[in-house]
Amino acid sequence: MFYLEDKVKQESYSRKQTMDVSDNGKSADDSEMKSEYTPCSSGKKRKRRRDVIFKTILRECRRFFQIQLSNLTGFITSKKPRNDNYMYSCMQRFNIEALGKQGTFEENFYLACLLYPQDLIRNIDNFIDKKVSNNESARDRYVEIAQRIHDTLYRYSHEKLDFFVSRLELSFLFCYFYEKGVTVEREDPKYSEEYEFIRFKCMDSLNRP
Repeated sequence: MFYLEDKVKQESYSRKQTMDVSDNGKSADDSEMKSEYTPCSSGKKRKRRRDVIFKTILRECRRFFQIQLSNLTGFITSKKPRNDNYMYSCMQRFNIEALGKQGTFEENFYLACLLYPQDLIRNIDNFIDKKVSNNESARDRYVEIAQRIHDTLYRYSHEKLDFFVSRLELSFLFCYFYEKGVTVEREDPKYSEEYEFIRFKCMDSLNRP
């Protein structure tokens, strides 16, 4: 298992070097990433662009876990900051009881990042109190990570997807969703390639020494 704070520092430089690939933009290293991100079935007519499909799949993954979390814990999001460890406790219980994980801080943090990143940011002080205390720089780093995961779902870029799958906890969650969460898009062969593409990148991340 990697250490969260060290990873963020290592990525700060590379993040500045790559411009987002949004619906209307191209990344600075688009030519280098083209071979990896260009669909094998590019010769066939596709009704949806691949970046839109990736974003749809990740949102479906999030929705799958939101339903599972609600069924197990009754978790309710709030637009106001909480003064307790309610969010952390729900994430930890889900990791332990539903996923068979240990419920570590990193596991709970990334689960919250995927499911309710904005709610997490509003409650970041209570959440990270389980890990650090009175550390403003650490707080800022955790907020930055949560925001990046949120942006992956709403302001997609290939660089953001690479960041997503580089997190072991998020790669595990996606692979779990791939096995358990059947969706209409996944049953449609036109989008199976994108599901397999993300799963492959997650497995590659999980299998690295």
